[in-house]
Amino acid sequence: MIGQIFDAKELTQKLKATVQRTGKLGFTSETLEALHIQQGTHIRIAEDTESKRILWMGVLQEPADNAFPVNKAGDYYYVNTTRLFEKIGLDFKKKNCMFDMSRFPDYDALIGGVCYKMQLRVTDRRQVETPETEAVRHGCVGD
Repeated sequence: MIGQIFDAKELTQKLKATVQRTGKLGFTSETLEALHIQQGTHIRIAEDTESKRILWMGVLQEPADNAFPVNKAGDYYYVNTTRLFEKIGLDFKKKNCMFDMSRFPDYDALIGGVCYKMQLRVTDRRQVETPETEAVRHGCVGD
């Protein structure tokens, strides 16, 4: 007997959010579409009780207590989370900080919106080569 047919579109989406050097949380266009994020959307963020590498995000279509408004600059949507990420000790100025996201409908009521688990991924930032850093790297800087 055939059971549930899996939704390939839902299961192949790569939902991601990136913390910019400024501490703002930005979203990929695929994530914006999947989460229905637009101007007027609000985001509620909660810590995980067991892991510092997990946050929980609730997407709300109306303002709510303890929710961040989504801002828009051109085609770019972001949440001003600088103080939040400083508070939890995220080194977004020196590291690339990204969140892989997955839907958790069982927690919608707890977070008060459409709930997503945000799994932190951190990598080293690539150095932007300038004439000064190139000279230092090649040992061309005089005393």
